[in-house]
Amino acid sequence: MSSAPSTATISSFDSLELLQPVLQAVEDSGYTSPSEIQVQCIPHLLAGKDIIGQAQTGTGKTAAFALPLLCNIETNLHYPQVLVLTPTRELAIQVAEAFQTKRDIIKSYFQKLQLHIKILTKDLKYQKNIQII
Repeated sequence: MSSAPSTATISSFDSLELLQPVLQAVEDSGYTSPSEIQVQCIPHLLAGKDIIGQAQTGTGKTAAFALPLLCNIETNLHYPQVLVLTPTRELAIQVAEAFQTKRDIIKSYFQKLQLHIKILTKDLKYQKNIQII
């Protein structure tokens, strides 16, 4: 298992070792430097480690877990590869929108890879070609 790089030296998204398409999506959206939660989480998630992160609203928590998850998706596989669990339906919608909307740094990456996102609530119907649930 590889170890995560030292977070003390990370001052840009370029230093986080994200895949080029993900990094390009970040840069295209105008983001230049990662937040503290992103610096702390992204290297560990890229290294395959589990994390628990806590930060205030608006600090980039969704990107902190979404960017490394996107780096690990194999687009030729047509079954779920990411499962995001949230305690409420409202938060599930918010997280899904963060993946999908133009305001989010990941939107252009989804469009390039044609990934599909599905929110499952009480009606847990599985569909083909969904990579993120």
